[in-house]
Amino acid sequence: PAPLDLILHCWGSNLYGKGGAFSWHGWQDKTRGIGVASNQIPYDWWTCYHENKGTWKPWTEGVNRNFTSTRLLAFVEWVGGKWAVDRTRLCVSGESMGGSGSTFTPIRYPKLFAYAYSAVGIHNPAAIKGSGFYESYAGNVGEMKADLKHAGGMGVWDYLNDPLLVRRDPAGDLPFIGFGNGKNDHGIGWPHAVDLAKALQEARQPHAVIWRLRGHGSGSFYPRIRFRTDQSLPAFTGCSLDGDMGTATKLKEAIPFKLPWGQIAKDIYDGDHEGQINNYLRWKTDDVVDEPSRWEMTVYLTGGKGGAPKEACTVNITPRRLQKLKVAPGQTFGWTNTSVKDSKQVQAGTAKADRLGLVTLEKVTVTTGHNRIVLTPVK
Repeated sequence: PAPLDLILHCWGSNLYGKGGAFSWHGWQDKTRGIGVASNQIPYDWWTCYHENKGTWKPWTEGVNRNFTSTRLLAFVEWVGGKWAVDRTRLCVSGESMGGSGSTFTPIRYPKLFAYAYSAVGIHNPAAIKGSGFYESYAGNVGEMKADLKHAGGMGVWDYLNDPLLVRRDPAGDLPFIGFGNGKNDHGIGWPHAVDLAKALQEARQPHAVIWRLRGHGSGSFYPRIRFRTDQSLPAFTGCSLDGDMGTATKLKEAIPFKLPWGQIAKDIYDGDHEGQINNYLRWKTDDVVDEPSRWEMTVYLTGGKGGAPKEACTVNITPRRLQKLKVAPGQTFGWTNTSVKDSKQVQAGTAKADRLGLVTLEKVTVTTGHNRIVLTPVK
């Protein structure tokens, strides 16, 4: 069976045109996978729109519904009925407007997707009020002041808020979400990107982030990892190699920053000009152990050109999407960290699951030489 990528095109494009295939070219499985693409009508940023849009009925009498998501997932089902699709390896990806849908979709349909890549998307449209793109959303779901509802009961602008939804359900497992945004991508905005990164860290969900001072061409995070919905994966938080994304606080005076090709960009926000979160961390997917009595995983830092700037780091690790190991709130686990390079144990400790049933191993040493992490319940 083939993996599948649900490809969401950008503003002004279509399933054939420029930008429509942006995320396909970055997809790790494009040579053997299936891509599913559609035109976006109406331009709801691959999110939702009001059921009375395009009718004479007043919007106060209806609600917003996920018509677009329903249509896209129906296409996926249709493809799966005609060709052999590996349902455990579904991806959703896109740039700009497609990048907006590429975080919206997996956060609201987390059990269907193994991972998502989002480039320069909007993660909370309420945060960009005053821009033309806000008006684009408002034309589909109603103005914020109208306080219209989503079919699920939430106010629709709250429903469109990715960081809010991540924080509302930290116990639920999300797919791996890789995304990137530009600090100087002023039409798309920057504060909502900082907020999403912080929400994913707080909720201890699997993710990685890059940011740049390269406007709307700031890219995304495309690792070569074999993500699956039926296999556990780690959520990395608090890595010692993470950059400082800042608080999206505007500076009194912009700071000039020289880009690799010599152009000078201006940074108007606090935090590092360009940086990453979890960009250098990886894990092996062919030797994961997830049994009722133990969980094991090999984690490591990337090396060589473009790899980690150091040979070792510390990071917190939370096992996610556990298949067989059950974790009860308050349960105690023992854990060990063994260097694969020299077969020596470098760390050992205990960790207690929190009230959500999540167990986090703190300040785990991870190296370019690979580390085997073993977690077992304490009887």
